[in-house]
Amino acid sequence: MAVQSILATSGTDLFDDVNSWVSPNDITSDDASLVTRASCAYSHPGFPASDKLRGTFSGFTIPPTGILTGLVFSFRRQSPGNTSITDGVIILAISGVEVGDNKSLSATWDNTAPEVVSYGSAVDLWNSGVTIGDLNAGLVSVDMSAFAGVLGSTILANGFRLDAYFSGKTSFVSVQTDG
Repeated sequence: MAVQSILATSGTDLFDDVNSWVSPNDITSDDASLVTRASCAYSHPGFPASDKLRGTFSGFTIPPTGILTGLVFSFRRQSPGNTSITDGVIILAISGVEVGDNKSLSATWDNTAPEVVSYGSAVDLWNSGVTIGDLNAGLVSVDMSAFAGVLGSTILANGFRLDAYFSGKTSFVSVQTDG
Protein backbone atom coordinates (compact mmCIF):
# COMPACT_ATOMS: atom_id res chain seq x y z
CA MET A 1 0.00 0.00 0.00
CA ALA A 2 1.23 3.50 -0.84
CA VAL A 3 0.22 6.91 0.47
CA GLN A 4 0.37 10.48 -0.79
CA SER A 5 -0.04 13.34 1.67
CA ILE A 6 -1.02 16.87 0.71
CA LEU A 7 -1.25 19.94 2.94
CA ALA A 8 -4.31 22.06 2.10
CA THR A 9 -3.59 24.49 -0.71
CA SER A 10 -6.36 26.91 0.29
CA GLY A 11 -8.75 27.62 3.13
CA THR A 12 -12.18 29.22 2.90
CA ASP A 13 -14.81 30.34 5.43
CA LEU A 14 -18.00 28.99 3.86
CA PHE A 15 -20.61 31.23 5.47
CA ASP A 16 -18.98 34.43 6.72
CA ASP A 17 -21.58 35.14 9.39
CA VAL A 18 -21.31 35.92 13.11
CA ASN A 19 -18.90 33.07 13.96
CA SER A 20 -16.56 33.54 11.01
CA TRP A 21 -13.02 32.22 10.69
CA VAL A 22 -10.27 34.83 10.70
CA SER A 23 -7.39 34.09 8.27
CA PRO A 24 -8.93 30.86 6.90
CA ASN A 25 -6.11 30.42 4.39
CA ASP A 26 -3.69 29.92 7.31
CA ILE A 27 -4.84 26.29 7.53
CA THR A 28 -2.27 25.74 4.75
CA SER A 29 0.45 26.34 7.36
CA ASP A 30 1.66 23.46 9.51
CA ASP A 31 2.92 25.49 12.47
CA ALA A 32 3.15 23.32 15.59
CA SER A 33 2.69 26.30 17.92
CA LEU A 34 -0.45 27.52 16.08
CA VAL A 35 1.09 30.99 15.71
CA THR A 36 -0.11 30.89 12.10
CA ARG A 37 -3.67 29.60 12.24
CA ALA A 38 -7.27 30.17 11.38
CA SER A 39 -9.28 31.28 14.40
CA CYS A 40 -12.92 31.70 15.28
CA ALA A 41 -14.29 33.58 18.29
CA TYR A 42 -17.63 32.14 19.39
CA SER A 43 -19.59 35.32 19.97
CA HIS A 44 -23.26 34.71 19.23
CA PRO A 45 -25.47 32.56 21.51
CA GLY A 46 -27.93 31.85 18.72
CA PHE A 47 -25.24 30.12 16.66
CA PRO A 48 -23.42 27.52 18.81
CA ALA A 49 -21.10 26.39 15.99
CA SER A 50 -18.34 28.02 14.04
CA ASP A 51 -18.77 28.60 10.35
CA LYS A 52 -17.56 25.70 8.24
CA LEU A 53 -13.91 25.98 7.33
CA ARG A 54 -13.08 24.33 3.98
CA GLY A 55 -9.61 23.03 3.17
CA THR A 56 -9.04 22.28 -0.52
CA PHE A 57 -6.31 19.87 -1.61
CA SER A 58 -4.52 20.20 -4.96
CA GLY A 59 -1.37 18.46 -6.11
CA PHE A 60 -2.11 14.76 -5.84
CA THR A 61 -0.37 12.68 -8.52
CA ILE A 62 -1.67 9.20 -7.77
CA PRO A 63 -1.19 6.78 -10.67
CA PRO A 64 -4.59 6.30 -12.36
CA THR A 65 -3.97 2.54 -12.37
CA GLY A 66 -3.96 2.48 -8.56
CA ILE A 67 -6.91 1.53 -6.38
CA LEU A 68 -7.93 4.10 -3.77
CA THR A 69 -8.38 2.34 -0.42
CA GLY A 70 -8.70 5.07 2.19
CA LEU A 71 -8.50 8.71 3.19
CA VAL A 72 -7.21 10.24 6.41
CA PHE A 73 -7.80 13.90 7.25
CA SER A 74 -5.81 15.45 10.07
CA PHE A 75 -5.34 18.92 11.48
CA ARG A 76 -3.87 20.72 14.47
CA ARG A 77 -6.40 22.26 16.82
CA GLN A 78 -6.75 23.91 20.20
CA SER A 79 -9.32 25.76 22.28
CA PRO A 80 -7.19 27.88 24.64
CA GLY A 81 -8.71 28.12 28.10
CA ASN A 82 -12.01 26.44 27.19
CA THR A 83 -12.93 22.84 27.92
CA SER A 84 -16.23 22.78 26.04
CA ILE A 85 -15.17 22.80 22.34
CA THR A 86 -16.13 19.70 20.32
CA ASP A 87 -16.19 18.80 16.64
CA GLY A 88 -19.19 19.98 14.67
CA VAL A 89 -18.70 18.54 11.20
CA ILE A 90 -15.77 16.77 9.55
CA ILE A 91 -16.90 15.80 6.05
CA LEU A 92 -15.48 15.44 2.55
CA ALA A 93 -16.66 17.46 -0.43
CA ILE A 94 -16.23 16.83 -4.16
CA SER A 95 -16.44 19.95 -6.34
CA GLY A 96 -17.89 21.81 -3.35
CA VAL A 97 -20.69 19.30 -2.62
CA GLU A 98 -20.48 17.50 0.73
CA VAL A 99 -20.44 13.71 0.40
CA GLY A 100 -20.15 10.66 2.63
CA ASP A 101 -19.89 10.21 6.36
CA ASN A 102 -19.49 12.94 8.98
CA LYS A 103 -16.36 11.80 10.86
CA SER A 104 -16.67 14.23 13.78
CA LEU A 105 -15.60 12.95 17.19
CA SER A 106 -17.38 13.62 20.47
CA ALA A 107 -14.26 14.25 22.60
CA THR A 108 -13.57 17.82 23.71
CA TRP A 109 -10.62 19.69 22.21
CA ASP A 110 -7.45 20.13 24.26
CA ASN A 111 -7.43 23.51 25.97
CA THR A 112 -3.80 23.49 27.14
CA ALA A 113 -1.73 22.68 24.04
CA PRO A 114 -2.17 22.19 20.30
CA GLU A 115 -3.06 18.61 19.32
CA VAL A 116 -3.14 16.80 15.98
CA VAL A 117 -6.28 14.75 15.44
CA SER A 118 -6.94 12.33 12.57
CA TYR A 119 -10.18 11.12 11.00
CA GLY A 120 -10.67 8.10 8.72
CA SER A 121 -8.18 5.32 7.97
CA ALA A 122 -6.14 3.65 5.24
CA VAL A 123 -9.15 1.44 4.48
CA ASP A 124 -12.00 3.95 4.86
CA LEU A 125 -13.31 6.03 1.95
CA TRP A 126 -15.95 7.70 4.15
CA ASN A 127 -18.77 6.34 1.89
CA SER A 128 -17.90 9.33 -0.27
CA GLY A 129 -17.41 8.07 -3.81
CA VAL A 130 -14.10 9.98 -4.05
CA THR A 131 -11.93 8.67 -6.89
CA ILE A 132 -8.27 8.97 -7.81
CA GLY A 133 -9.41 11.21 -10.67
CA ASP A 134 -11.14 13.56 -8.18
CA LEU A 135 -7.99 13.76 -6.06
CA ASN A 136 -5.64 14.30 -9.00
CA ALA A 137 -7.93 17.02 -10.40
CA GLY A 138 -7.94 18.94 -7.08
CA LEU A 139 -11.70 18.52 -6.64
CA VAL A 140 -11.58 17.15 -3.06
CA SER A 141 -11.89 19.28 0.05
CA VAL A 142 -12.73 18.76 3.72
CA ASP A 143 -15.29 20.87 5.60
CA MET A 144 -14.82 21.32 9.34
CA SER A 145 -16.71 23.15 12.07
CA ALA A 146 -16.68 23.15 15.85
CA PHE A 147 -19.26 23.60 18.62
CA ALA A 148 -18.55 25.96 21.50
CA GLY A 149 -20.62 25.96 24.65
CA VAL A 150 -19.23 29.15 26.15
CA LEU A 151 -19.43 32.67 24.70
CA GLY A 152 -16.03 34.17 23.99
CA SER A 153 -14.45 30.80 23.22
CA THR A 154 -11.58 30.84 20.75
CA ILE A 155 -11.13 28.00 18.29
CA LEU A 156 -7.75 27.57 16.56
CA ALA A 157 -6.85 25.33 13.61
CA ASN A 158 -4.06 24.79 11.09
CA GLY A 159 -2.13 22.08 9.26
CA PHE A 160 -5.07 20.65 7.29
CA ARG A 161 -3.63 17.49 5.69
CA LEU A 162 -5.20 14.78 3.55
CA ASP A 163 -3.53 11.37 3.15
CA ALA A 164 -4.70 9.22 0.24
CA TYR A 165 -3.93 5.50 0.51
CA PHE A 166 -3.89 3.36 -2.61
CA SER A 167 -2.75 -0.04 -3.83
CA GLY A 168 -2.56 -2.02 -7.04
CA LYS A 169 -0.52 -1.43 -10.14
CA THR A 170 1.20 1.90 -10.09
CA SER A 171 2.95 1.55 -13.46
CA PHE A 172 2.66 -0.47 -16.62
CA VAL A 173 5.30 -2.76 -18.08
CA SER A 174 4.80 -3.93 -21.63
CA VAL A 175 6.20 -7.35 -22.47
CA GLN A 176 5.99 -8.90 -25.92
CA THR A 177 6.70 -12.57 -26.43
CA ASP A 178 7.10 -14.57 -29.62
CA GLY A 179 4.60 -17.30 -30.01
